[in-house]
Amino acid sequence: MQPPVPKHVVGETVSRADDRVNCSSSMATSSVRPCPLCKHRNDESPTSPLSRDPWVIKACENCGFVYLVNPPDVTELECELAWEKTSVDETARRRTATPIAAVFGAQVARFRRQVLARRKLKSLLQRLASPGPVLDVGCGWGHTLEENLPDGFTPWGIELSVNLAEQARQRFSRLGGQVFQGDAVTHLREQSPGFFHAVTLIAILEHVLDPVELLHEAGRVLSSQGVVVIKVPNFASVNRRIRGRRWCGLRFPDHVNYFTPDSLVRSAKKAGLHITRFGLFDRQPTSDNMWCVLSRTS
Repeated sequence: MQPPVPKHVVGETVSRADDRVNCSSSMATSSVRPCPLCKHRNDESPTSPLSRDPWVIKACENCGFVYLVNPPDVTELECELAWEKTSVDETARRRTATPIAAVFGAQVARFRRQVLARRKLKSLLQRLASPGPVLDVGCGWGHTLEENLPDGFTPWGIELSVNLAEQARQRFSRLGGQVFQGDAVTHLREQSPGFFHAVTLIAILEHVLDPVELLHEAGRVLSSQGVVVIKVPNFASVNRRIRGRRWCGLRFPDHVNYFTPDSLVRSAKKAGLHITRFGLFDRQPTSDNMWCVLSRTS
């Protein structure tokens, strides 16, 4: 039996060679995955035309949730399939396949990130959360939370990518926070109940193998008056229906869950969380993304 893996706080101590993730392991996919929402096995259900070889998307025949049935192993997503690598490859692929649409889409996405989305995150934290520690799950290199951090909040983060976690640590440590490198659910389980005044899940639920468990753990570490702020691609958007396989929300292999407003609400309720805010302007059919705010149930 192997000894348990130690907690990994990025930059906490001098790293030893045997503590580091092996980034040269061979690629392999996990076994066929059941529906992450209802756990139904969809081995015999039809493959979605949105799939891209070798990655297989299916809609659960029991509850309708759309997901990737053969995702990569989590260790591959730390290094060789890390987001900062696959996103570059995907951007290049789209520019080759649809150059005009790719350029226009990139400009729109840049405007949304720099003007709309980031203002919305800061506004939600200011109005719905009290000052204190805020945990950004899937924090990337830390720029989103750092640029949206209201006064009185301390940034903490969890990031799967080894490289991005180190960059986030350098940002957050200057502000009194910490960053944990590794699987989100694993590190959430190691945090004290009720410690965080807010947990942000910005573009992360589509990446995790068990989104309901992630939501449950996010609620557990949340203070009694805290909030969970979610941003996730909207599979029910008009743009997805029009563009089909060319929709910007389809990313292989790191997007493993595809949420609609209905499946997001069902996931939150199954995790034991209360819907605090999820109005029409948070889930517009014309938008590729949804925003939702959750809180602990009383």
